[in-house]
Parts: sequence; C-alpha cells; structure tokens
Amino acid sequence: MALEQFFARMQCRHKNVTMERPGLLLESNRSYIASSPDAVFKCDCHGRAVVEIKCPYKLSTRNISDNLKELGYMTVKDNCWVLNSSHKHYTQIQSEMGVAETKFGYFVIWSPLESFSLRVDYDHDHYVKITSSLDVFFKNYVAPVLAEEEPLCYCGSCGQVCLTEEEIEDNKDRSVSCDGCSVWYHFGCADVPQNIDDVVQEWYCQSCISAMISDIRI
Repeated sequence: MALEQFFARMQCRHKNVTMERPGLLLESNRSYIASSPDAVFKCDCHGRAVVEIKCPYKLSTRNISDNLKELGYMTVKDNCWVLNSSHKHYTQIQSEMGVAETKFGYFVIWSPLESFSLRVDYDHDHYVKITSSLDVFFKNYVAPVLAEEEPLCYCGSCGQVCLTEEEIEDNKDRSVSCDGCSVWYHFGCADVPQNIDDVVQEWYCQSCISAMISDIRI
C-alpha cells in the first residue's frame, strides 16, 4: 500500500514514471556487496532513484508529520527534517544508492493516515567508509574460507570472529585458545589478563576449569 501510494503521487509530479521491485542488487565491481531497496524509481526528469519504506508501528494511528520527533532516525537540520546520518537507516539507504549507482533516493515513512517522503542525496564518503569495512571482512574472513585456505575461529563467549594479530587495534580484542577444549575466547570476553603471555604457559576456559574441579571432587 505504501509503495502504491508513493507511485501514484510521483506520477502526478514527474514525467514517464516507472517503478520496479528489484529484489537483491549486486554492486557491479564487487559482487559480495549487495542491497535490497524496496523499489527503484525512474522518471525522465530526474533519472533513477532507490526507494526505502518504513512503517513505524508507533505512528500507525497518528499523523506522521506531527510526530516525527518520536522517530530516532529523524532529526532537524536548517529548520528541515532530515535523516539522521548516524542512524542505521541512513547507512541502509546509502548502501542501496551505492550499489544501485543512483545519485539520490527516497526515504518514505508510511502509516494508514499519512505518508511522508524525504529525498536523500548520495553520500559517497559514507559509502566508501561502509564498503571499506566490508572489503576487510570479505578478504579476511570470507575469501579464505571459500578458497579452503584458512578456517574461521569464533569466540566461545560472544560468538564473534576472533581477529588476527594484524587486525587487532584494542588489546581486549586479542584472543586465546583454551588448552583443554581448543575453543577460542577474546581476552575481553573471558576476563583474560592483558599480560597473559608473560604469566602462564597454558590457559583453560571456565568450562574446562569447572570440569577439572568436578573431576577432583569425584
């Protein structure tokens, strides 16, 4: 319904309007980077644009324009409502524009009572920042696994990937393998002393220590 209403409104304002549901789009140069906008809009007067729609439940029975301040992803700049650049929704639509190679997109907030649409211009620097992180993740964790060259190690506490020494910026992100079960743990997750290498030759996780204590008691 939101998309149909948006399409009908744009037909009145633009020339030769078309809109399609593209599904999953892949970046032309890096197929491991993808996005899935709700629609891709096209007209003769402005060209192509992605469309992202949000239907906040909290505004389902109220006018959107009078209650935008309740949405954490909306903020005021120069007396106008804009999408908060630090919110994940901003990153989402910038990702969609980058992958679809459009210069702008429409962020639509819809409820049964009212629809609010906002034009968002493409932020190239933001997209570069996003994709740089994805490049590092793909090259370090996905590509080696696909090539069957290097297995991934996951923290037994938080479940996140354990970084290599070259990728570590904070000492708490270092990891250690339990000499009992061979499961890896981040220093920060397992409360491991930062100077563990200078203190002990072996390290056991809490599960293995508990098992050892139980065996001793038996």
